[in-house]
Amino acid sequence: MESSDKMIENMAICVALLNRMTAIGELIVLRSSPSEPVVYLVEKLKEVALAYFYTVEAAQKVFGNKVDQLQMSTLMQRATALATSLTSLMRTLRAMC
Repeated sequence: MESSDKMIENMAICVALLNRMTAIGELIVLRSSPSEPVVYLVEKLKEVALAYFYTVEAAQKVFGNKVDQLQMSTLMQRATALATSLTSLMRTLRAMC
């Protein structure tokens, strides 16, 4: 139960960060003329959204079920991919600001 609560807490933090980064990205896109950096930013936002979707999908398969090694491995891979894409997006946002 404790690990489930921690996972939900961590996912909530991810959602808050996603909301913040999306809002910042939206401001940058709205204030910029269409250019290569803006297109790159939009691609990074899409990458994060997709990674988040896959992480949530993997987490749903784990919750409430007896977890096997394959499911846990998939969840960890998805979470790692999400962390990687979030880090990449943050670097992109910092470079643009």
